[in-house]
Amino acid sequence: MGVMVIMGVLVVMGVMVVMGVMVVMGVMAVMGVMAVMADFSDFEKLKNINLANANFKTPQVRSQNSRPT
Repeated sequence: MGVMVIMGVLVVMGVMVVMGVMVVMGVMAVMGVMAVMADFSDFEKLKNINLANANFKTPQVRSQNSRPT
């Protein structure tokens, strides 16, 4: 009985860990898609509203493209 209980607990913990990782990956994917869609659709609005953010964003992108880490 004890071995079966331990195995069951390990299986449940493994399933919970896998589900947690999947949830985290799903949330990150949704956030990434939303960020990409926002960049494509609202880039002009963001540039007009937040000039500082646009100025901060562009050098980072250029430096990342020119010097890949």
